[in-house]
Amino acid sequence: MADLIEQMIQEFEPSAEDAEILDGRHDSKFSQKVRNLVSHRNSPISMFSRGYANYHREDENIEITASGRSFLDQVPDV
Repeated sequence: MADLIEQMIQEFEPSAEDAEILDGRHDSKFSQKVRNLVSHRNSPISMFSRGYANYHREDENIEITASGRSFLDQVPDV
């Protein structure tokens, strides 16, 4: 999970509120959001439940599925 968080920080460069360290913690709001992706994976609206990604618990990898790639192709560039 730490590697994933680090890669996502490098990719998205969180700033402002997302970069702030949470009270009583050692991690930022952004890193907590990344952790929530996995901890809420059984939610009916999660990217995992919708078939956009698979989580491999044994090595904590997240794999984007073909359906997930198709979905991302539909998202407009910002």
